[in-house]
Amino acid sequence: MTPAETVVAAIAANPKCSTGLLSRPAAFEIERGPSGGPELLALLFADERHLGYWYGHVRRHPTDASGSFVALTAFLKVFVNAPTVPLLFRRFDYWARLRLEYEPCTVQAPYDAFAVAPSYGAAAEALARIDPAIRLGEAIARRGVSLCP
Repeated sequence: MTPAETVVAAIAANPKCSTGLLSRPAAFEIERGPSGGPELLALLFADERHLGYWYGHVRRHPTDASGSFVALTAFLKVFVNAPTVPLLFRRFDYWARLRLEYEPCTVQAPYDAFAVAPSYGAAAEALARIDPAIRLGEAIARRGVSLCP
């Protein structure tokens, strides 16, 4: 399986990852993204607008010169979409890194929302193991919002 296929399979297997019918689970890869190296981006949760949008992202570590990669979950207030893969990554970079339109993810354990890996493939595998189910439930409960209408 490719790194993107590994992440999509993990999303599909997790009942707490819901993207709805119009936003099917998908992961996109680019050989040279805004971080200067290979990147992966997946939509983890987009079921209800008021709950925000949860993304999984793999990119080069921003400060480690050894060439390591990070796998992380990001909670953004905006839905990132684009007609092409390069533009999708540029838009995600714009909203997450430049505009800072994200909120910290709630975690219950180390590496619950962030992992450092020695390679791109290992970071994608780490992202596939990150389980947002607890974080989503905690974040939703703190906001006093129910997942059911």
